[in-house]
Amino acid sequence: MSSSLRSGSSPLMPDAMPFDTELLRQRRQRGRFAPDFLEELAGEELLARLGDLLADEKEAAIDAEMTAPVLVTGPDWLARQVGGMLPRAKVVRADWLAPRHASEAAGSDLRAVVVEDHARLPFADDTFGLVVHLFDMALVNDLPRALMELKRSLRPGGVVLLVMPGGDTLRELRTAWRAAELEFAPRREPGWRVAPFVELRKLAQVAGMAGLREVVTDVERLCVRHADALKLMEELRAFGWSNPLRARPRMPVSRGLLARAAAHYETRFADNDGRVRATFELIYLSARAG
Repeated sequence: MSSSLRSGSSPLMPDAMPFDTELLRQRRQRGRFAPDFLEELAGEELLARLGDLLADEKEAAIDAEMTAPVLVTGPDWLARQVGGMLPRAKVVRADWLAPRHASEAAGSDLRAVVVEDHARLPFADDTFGLVVHLFDMALVNDLPRALMELKRSLRPGGVVLLVMPGGDTLRELRTAWRAAELEFAPRREPGWRVAPFVELRKLAQVAGMAGLREVVTDVERLCVRHADALKLMEELRAFGWSNPLRARPRMPVSRGLLARAAAHYETRFADNDGRVRATFELIYLSARAG
């Protein structure tokens, strides 16, 4: 997708294909792709929103008796719970690039379809009555096309529920790295150490341009605390959330630069007890196919 759709534009940010999909594939194959607590929280909220839809008697296009297939892009537990809420619907679970939880999938009867490219879904037109999408859409290279593909795969009146990280996610870490790089090389534009995410208003705009209607977006902001900045960075790396950009700096981070980034973080974003704050912004979208 164009970098103009994401927060934090820079001359160094590529206009097309910003994410390194092969790197993302390798991370997915290792079984980690997002912090567990964040995936669980966002997934449970998607289920709650689906429950609200099912409880509304006016929702004729999506109810507990619907039989149109359902697409769930997310972990096995999410697909199973969606299936429990729609017992007569066939649930199709999709993974992006590679299975996200190989051990989990091994004992599951819900075999996942591996989607290589969200801009070219391997499904026929008008297949699904509902799509539930957890996180992966934040890292696709062509978000407008991916949303158009979701619309194409939905039956008329079908519903999409999705969540992705928003533009304020990890803003503290982005600020700390920029300050450290400017300190080390004040005449050079800082490299991209933290990937940008889409902004709420722009996501709604692109969804409308993709042909979705009744688009509703809202945001939830979380403040997560860590012992120190290095612990935060270690956790993000362990969960596969280190920099996935093609334009990421390729030179290893020196000890000095890392220390300065951590120092800037702790100076600006530590609480009185010394623990540091990290912002996670979750954007939720619901919409219908025309």
